[in-house]
Amino acid sequence: MNQIIFTFLNNFALQNHWLGTFIIFCATYLPFWLVAILVSYYLYKFFRKGELSLYNLKAVSVIILSAFAVWGISQIINFLYYSPRPFWFNDNINLLFTHGDVDSFPSGHTTFFFTLALMSYYYHPKWLSNSLLIGAFLIGLARVVAGVHWPLDIVGGILLSIVGVWAIRKIFKSKK
Repeated sequence: MNQIIFTFLNNFALQNHWLGTFIIFCATYLPFWLVAILVSYYLYKFFRKGELSLYNLKAVSVIILSAFAVWGISQIINFLYYSPRPFWFNDNINLLFTHGDVDSFPSGHTTFFFTLALMSYYYHPKWLSNSLLIGAFLIGLARVVAGVHWPLDIVGGILLSIVGVWAIRKIFKSKK
């Protein structure tokens, strides 16, 4: 099933120039834009509204540290569970850009950005959290279409993020 879904999605990679460009943008550059959106939000709050409080500093710290913690767990899983990327497994794929790593499960990009988005729901307005979540979804989907991840790598990253956010929230609630 993983191979069938991958092939279906990867066949969109070379449909037309604009779609390919959009996929490359989402897979490689959108992560930087999501971070820029989050940083811009805090800069706006600080310089325009003068609202950068201790709560906001705690929020951004918790969100970023959580994303790195869950991403770190994904890297441990990645090291312990060998799962080659699609382009190592099959020569007949539409690879939109080269990627150096061999292991692909779970997707580190998906894990990091889904954790960032899910944690932001506890601290940020819905429009910002929804934007981050849509961006995280586009990153994961684009990495499958681009040929550098299997669909299960993305699903694994999402599930790891959900469990990680749940565990982090449980830890923070128990300390109160």
